[in-house]
Amino acid sequence: MFRRLVSAVILTAAAHAGVEVLPVQATLAPGGTCAFTARMDPPWPEPGWTWTVVSGPGAIDPDTGVFRAAAEAGRTRLLATLRDEPALRGEAAVVTVPLPAEVLELVNRVQGEGWVEPFSAGLPFLDLETGVRFTPERVEEDAVVDRGAVTVGYGLPWTLTWGVWPGVAAQLLSYREGDAWVRLDVTGRNQATLTHRGQVREVRVEALVRNERGWRSVTRRWWVRVRGVLPGLGEPGAVLEHRDGTGTGARFMEPFGIAMVGAPGLRPKLALITDRKAHVLRLVEPGAKVTTLAGVPGRAGHRDSASWTDRLGAGLFCRPEPGRTLFNAPTYVLAWPKAAFFRWSWEALVADSGNHCLRRLEPDGQVGTFAGRPGLPGHQDADRPEEARFHHPQGLARMQDGRVFVADQGNHVIRTIAPNGQVTTLAGLPGTPGAQDGIGPQARFTCLKDLVLDNRVPGEPAVLVLDGHALRRVEWPSGRVSTWLGAVDRPGWRDLRTWAEESHERPCLADPTGLARLEAGWLILDRGNRCLRYLAWNGYLETLAGAPDTPVFRCGLESRGLAAPLDEGFAGLGAPWTVAVHDLPGLQVLATTGAGVALANLPLDGEDFLRAWLHTGAGGTELRLATLTRAGGPTQRPMHISVEYLDAEGERLGLERGFAQGVRALALAPPTGAASVVYRCVTDQGAVAGAHAPLAPGTRD
Repeated sequence: MFRRLVSAVILTAAAHAGVEVLPVQATLAPGGTCAFTARMDPPWPEPGWTWTVVSGPGAIDPDTGVFRAAAEAGRTRLLATLRDEPALRGEAAVVTVPLPAEVLELVNRVQGEGWVEPFSAGLPFLDLETGVRFTPERVEEDAVVDRGAVTVGYGLPWTLTWGVWPGVAAQLLSYREGDAWVRLDVTGRNQATLTHRGQVREVRVEALVRNERGWRSVTRRWWVRVRGVLPGLGEPGAVLEHRDGTGTGARFMEPFGIAMVGAPGLRPKLALITDRKAHVLRLVEPGAKVTTLAGVPGRAGHRDSASWTDRLGAGLFCRPEPGRTLFNAPTYVLAWPKAAFFRWSWEALVADSGNHCLRRLEPDGQVGTFAGRPGLPGHQDADRPEEARFHHPQGLARMQDGRVFVADQGNHVIRTIAPNGQVTTLAGLPGTPGAQDGIGPQARFTCLKDLVLDNRVPGEPAVLVLDGHALRRVEWPSGRVSTWLGAVDRPGWRDLRTWAEESHERPCLADPTGLARLEAGWLILDRGNRCLRYLAWNGYLETLAGAPDTPVFRCGLESRGLAAPLDEGFAGLGAPWTVAVHDLPGLQVLATTGAGVALANLPLDGEDFLRAWLHTGAGGTELRLATLTRAGGPTQRPMHISVEYLDAEGERLGLERGFAQGVRALALAPPTGAASVVYRCVTDQGAVAGAHAPLAPGTRD
């Protein structure tokens, strides 16, 4: 019923969604023939097609779809029309050119879209993996022409279209998805349908033109961004083990803290990751290469690198001894750039929670104890950091002058380490948990985790810290503590439209553990709710990816604005820990979860590209969609719609899904007893919209 309903809307809009003609384009010699076929997606019961020539030379059999090229060269447009539904139709093209017989033979040897190795061995295409051509034949290369940027949704099919080169003999489409190269032969065509489930940065179409001088290569390139949660490092659902490697080939025990390393504006960046169960620090280099920088896998303890004098005396030339340093359950990590010998370098602090101290890390793997007394938990302020005592330190933050803030979880206090090394207690009463706002020792904390600087207002420095089920703000140097978001002792899950919409102290978070700062807000990794949240400066809180009822990790589309439960097309974060932001164009997020690190491309555009609402009138209830295109931005089209009906108790009464390109209004037919509807829509570029709304007169979301 839903398919017929969507089809009716498509007919009204005169759209061509779901009709595919194969081949999309054919290259023939004068007088040559080609048989065309058409199909529907979803399949149509016993379809019958009528074939016609729209323009150009040549003739086609109206019943069989067999085309015969004319004697003269030219371009012909063909049309396949469904006999029962004339508005459902698809198009194809034929290019008639006087090509040499051997070139046509090469074209006809390729069947389907798969990459045929013998075909590649016979033509001098460029192998992007090695940088050389498959054959040593002489090739005259034209410049690579950039065709712009494309955003696509994870797992959604999209169509790439390019122009036709005169006299083209063969075409090769190449792109790298994750660690593997994908090559598709697209000879005789001017478009291809692709579906990406990994990180793709570049797609190329190379055309080879045969002439009297040999081969000529013409290349066009697109920059592609896949929107959603993608495979990153390791496999979140894999067996826990420690193994260095590249990308998904690496293995982790329990990746926890993550920090980006690099000079401001410099790309590519590095990343530091703490593996709490393996007791090591991992370094992620450009190209997603993961190596163990410090610590011995599977061995807990405390041991610093050899001193400078010992290393020089042993003739080690200031190189740290591999496998010497030991950690005990390292959690959060903080890194910052620094200048060294006319080049940029970096330095890092690690919360070595099991050893109750902070460790300093250098790029060469040199490790030293910065603050705290290893193996001696407690609370003690001191003029020198090595004389102070901590108890299970967690989140770290650093001001530009070098002052460090520490979330001292076991002591239930916020500590500071001044640039001169003096350790003091800023807020909270040591050893006294609670959920009370106040100034200095009057405040109470219950379970401190991650923290970041809050420098929205110049001259009013502060830190934001995750405590229990809430986000709290601690001012410096006054130590004033206020609860910003959520209830410290009560978990919950809700999105907030504005800061004043409802009390910010109502439960809306559940055991958040990760916090990252953006230009106009913060990212919160809400571990208890298994999702990634965005908090804007004006108090707007929304869920970007994941949902409370999705307990396993899976790659997929973002869930922004959608009501739970989510189907398998949307991402799940499992049980994530921490989050870091890479300053690539848009928003690229790294989140540790399970036994891996997820990569999320989640643009924050300031306004949604898609609006969806329910409208109830005299004619019934309609789902209405409106797309918004920002100046210079891409045009987005609704592609996939799902409608779920619920009764008064929230039980599902029915679920309908459809493919609806170009739909702007969809009439709903709720079953008897339906009290509310959950609707979702995904555009061709992976943007989403939807809500859970009651079915009542005048309803509008």
